[in-house]
Amino acid sequence: MKKVFLFLAMILLMAGCKKNNQALVPVHVHANDFAVLVDDFPTKGEPVGTYTNVKTMTLAFFKADGTAQYNVSQLRDDATTYETFGEFSCDLPVGDYTMVVIGSACTVPFNLISPTSATLMDEKLWDSFVATQEVHVTGTAAVDLSAALNRIVSRCCVSTTDVRPEEVTKVRMTFPAGGRDFNPSTGLATVNTGFSNSITLPNAVGTTSAFATYLFLATDEQTMGVTLETLDEDDNVVFSTTVSDIPLKRNRQTILTGKLFSADAGAGSFTIETTWLPSIDVPF
Repeated sequence: MKKVFLFLAMILLMAGCKKNNQALVPVHVHANDFAVLVDDFPTKGEPVGTYTNVKTMTLAFFKADGTAQYNVSQLRDDATTYETFGEFSCDLPVGDYTMVVIGSACTVPFNLISPTSATLMDEKLWDSFVATQEVHVTGTAAVDLSAALNRIVSRCCVSTTDVRPEEVTKVRMTFPAGGRDFNPSTGLATVNTGFSNSITLPNAVGTTSAFATYLFLATDEQTMGVTLETLDEDDNVVFSTTVSDIPLKRNRQTILTGKLFSADAGAGSFTIETTWLPSIDVPF
C-alpha cells in the first residue's frame, strides 16, 4: 500500500511540474504611433509619446473566463512606469486572450476590470480611447501586436456670450443619462443613469467663459438635456437653467452658446452646434 501511495505522489508531482513549467511566450504591444485625423482627412500626426492629450495607457490580457492574465498601466508623468510610452512587453502562456488597450487624458488610469468593464478612477472624465481584440498565442515564437485605438467619448461644451460675475466661481453640469464608466468591448457606458460634474471657471471675472464635460453614452447617439448651475465659492446655486434636446454622439463635440450669467440668461438663450471631434487612428 505504501508503494501505491508513493507512486501516486510521484505522478502528481510530475504533473504539477509540467504545469508550472509551461512555456511563456514574449508578447510586444505597440500603441505609440498615434496619427491625428481631422474630419476624416488624414494630416501629419504625432506619436503618442509626444501627443500630450494622452496621459495614461493601460494594457490587459484577459483569459476566456474573464480573469486577467496581465494588467499594467503607464503614466506619462512617471517615467518609472515605462521605457517607451505606449509600448508594452510581457510573457504569456500559450492560449487565447482578449487584449484591451486604453489611452486617456485622465491622469489616473482606469480600473480595467474585464473586457466589458472599466471604471473611472480620476476625479473627472477626460478624452479617452480604446482598442479591444482577440489574441491567439500559439507557439514559443515572440508575438508582435499593434492596437488601433478609437475615441469613445462625447464632449459637451459651453461658451458664454455674457461675462462671469464676481460671485460665480464654478459651473455644475448635470446630465440625466450616459455615465462615467464604460464597456471596452463596445465603447459604451455601463450605466445610463447620468452624473454631475463641477467645473472651476478658468477665466477672470468680467470675461466670457468656455468649458466642457466628457461623457460616455449608452448608445452611439443620445439626445438629452443638461442642467447648468452657476455656483459661488461655497457651492451655493446662484442660477440654474436646463437646456433641452441636446444631440450628443461619440467622437462629436456639441457646443452650447448663450447667456449664463446675465439676468436674462436661460435655456432659450442658447444655440446648439454639433461638430466632429478630430479622431485618433493608430496605424501600424
